[in-house]
Amino acid sequence: MKKNSICHLIIAAALIVPVLPAAGQNSLESLLELAETSNPDILTAYRHYENAITGSRTGLMPENPEIDYGYMWGKPQIIGNKVNLTVMQSLDFPTVYINRSRLAKSASGIAGHYYRGIRQESLLLAKQSWIKHVHLNKQIRLIRQRMVETENVLDYLNSRYKSGEISKLALNRALLLNASLSAMLDETLAKLAMLKAEITYLAGNNDIPVKDSIYNTTTDPGIDSILQISLDDPVYQAYHEQVERSSLRENLARAEGMPRIRTGYISETFPGESLRGVQVGVSVPLWENANRVKLAKGETLSAEMELERFRSSQESRIRQTYERMVSYRRQMDRLHEALDITNDPQLLEVTMESGEISMLEYYDGTALFYQVQEEFLEAEREFHITEAELSKYEL
Repeated sequence: MKKNSICHLIIAAALIVPVLPAAGQNSLESLLELAETSNPDILTAYRHYENAITGSRTGLMPENPEIDYGYMWGKPQIIGNKVNLTVMQSLDFPTVYINRSRLAKSASGIAGHYYRGIRQESLLLAKQSWIKHVHLNKQIRLIRQRMVETENVLDYLNSRYKSGEISKLALNRALLLNASLSAMLDETLAKLAMLKAEITYLAGNNDIPVKDSIYNTTTDPGIDSILQISLDDPVYQAYHEQVERSSLRENLARAEGMPRIRTGYISETFPGESLRGVQVGVSVPLWENANRVKLAKGETLSAEMELERFRSSQESRIRQTYERMVSYRRQMDRLHEALDITNDPQLLEVTMESGEISMLEYYDGTALFYQVQEEFLEAEREFHITEAELSKYEL
């Protein structure tokens, strides 16, 4: 049993060492690559983007020409029949077409930001799901290690119970702990199964085995650098584009307030006579565009206020997330230091067998050790999840 204790001591040490990258043991890159090409949400967003590009090319040309043909019978017949033919084309002021074209590009630009935003959020969700999977892998390994130790203690107590050294009550405590750990393992495995299903969906229904038990190494670029990178956030860029779009609508409203030209060819034909010429007309912009420019100005001001509101909210959210990340890192450091100087369960097991501590002291010591170990794993998971959220702008 002491030989097993030495092996378990090595396993426990591996659980509390600082997080280091494992060469060739990282399924995160494979998951992100599959999500990029197969994730249903990303593919749907890209289809929407393509449709928006196609839609932005409509409505840019002048109105269709109008052709009118008239045939009138003369009465009395001596005056003959009359034939009228008119071909007319309406043309807006030239700046109308320029601003419509710019608005079309702006519409496809907003759709592009929408696609980038969906892609970024989907990849972030995939990355955070991977982090949760790694956490469960570490947790399962910890539970199984604890179960091995409990089995060893149970064997030891069984032998003492059979020899009459301890009561059934003392043995029952080990049996209950073993049953509790089995239930904990089953619950964790169930969580893992649900998380695997989620990862499979995020990867476009492709199976990605996540066997990693070590997180990727991370570096803290600092809050100022994160805020600067966040300026490329697709949602923020979409708000920017909306301000530009409102400004273009304002220019278009002004251009549409200019006179519209209507010109074309007209002919009248009588028996033995014909008249041919051109017809030119100009619309007088009195009522149709009333208040349109004023409305467009108001929409531009609203868009600018929305942009400022979003950026202020975004900066506040980033700062709060950064503070959470720093807090989790401090927790990890404190818990890691405590675990490093605390007697681990294998040493407690040895001292219990030698009679240096009582069985109750052993149970209390191991329970506290694993409680701190669980707290360390949770702080580690939350640290990497918040770090992923802050680094999503680089995905």
